[in-house]
Amino acid sequence: LQTDSRDYGRILEHFDVTLPNVLRQGIALVPLPSQPGDSGSKEPLAAMMHLDSMPWLLVVVDDVRESLAPLHRLRIYILLFVGLGAVLVTVGAFLGTRYIVSCLTAADRKQAHIDARMLQSSKMAALGKMAAGVAHEVNNPLMLIQENAGWIRDLLQDENPKNMVNYDEIMESTDKIEKHVQRAKGITQRMLGFGRRMNPGRSEIMVNVLVDQATEFLKTEARGRNITIEKDFSADVPVILSDSAQLEQVFINIIDNAIDAIGKNGSIAVRTEPWEDGARIYFKDTGPGMDEETMQRIFDPFFTTKAVGEGTGLGLAICFTILEKLGGRIEVSSVVGQGTTFCISLPAEPPSQPLETSEDA
Repeated sequence: LQTDSRDYGRILEHFDVTLPNVLRQGIALVPLPSQPGDSGSKEPLAAMMHLDSMPWLLVVVDDVRESLAPLHRLRIYILLFVGLGAVLVTVGAFLGTRYIVSCLTAADRKQAHIDARMLQSSKMAALGKMAAGVAHEVNNPLMLIQENAGWIRDLLQDENPKNMVNYDEIMESTDKIEKHVQRAKGITQRMLGFGRRMNPGRSEIMVNVLVDQATEFLKTEARGRNITIEKDFSADVPVILSDSAQLEQVFINIIDNAIDAIGKNGSIAVRTEPWEDGARIYFKDTGPGMDEETMQRIFDPFFTTKAVGEGTGLGLAICFTILEKLGGRIEVSSVVGQGTTFCISLPAEPPSQPLETSEDA
């Protein structure tokens, strides 16, 4: 050995290897036996060639397995990469399919809710037409009752009260009949005005009176649920120019939503006050209140917190559109567990530009 060898001895020691017949211009490859203690972990290979400048034979010994170790590691890395890629593709396909299925399910559920709300909206439209027809039919017997009550009053005026034992009771009953007929006629007139589609108008409106009519419209339903409606109307509220039918629709929608939110046993406080040149109306209920996310969406069409079939999600959206056309605005504040307050601000008169028809309302 001309140099120290890691496996075959020190310099100038004997290297026991059979020398092949190596040509001057050739290279010979000779496999070497493994050294004792290698346990077959090495494959030594000797490369031999003659040197041109001197009569020596150069022998270089290397371990084949060690030389090929990077290739083996590369093969392992490739196999691991392919396996990991297959796992990632499989997991990605599974998660992607699951996400798509969940999106389709949510879309189908949302479409089902929209269909149910549209059906409910159609039912409400049909109910409005039917209510208008009922109001027309009720007006006829009311007129007959009023005429007969007046006729009875006229007959009683020709009689001597002293000759009739129950004269005062009959006159009192006649007064009650006429009073309740007027009340019933007022209800039917409000039903007709509420259900009729009319172009927005510009008439003088006493806000306190209009709000009071809206509360009277729902007073019976509120009383049936043990809900009191408290009124606090300011005498300083000015007369404004606006559309009474559409404003009454807004007031009724808000009061009706408050009644549904409370459910049973509560109160609704209705308050009016002057605001700039117009008026401001507050509706405060003692319901469960709303969180911030719900308040941000309550004016979106078809958004409702009610169960499917109990609400269309259009009431507050219609109120928002009506008030926007009339130059007003609606604001809401709520605290969970403490109730909700709606504030409606109305200008002295609507915008000067022509208002569109209220077919969308």
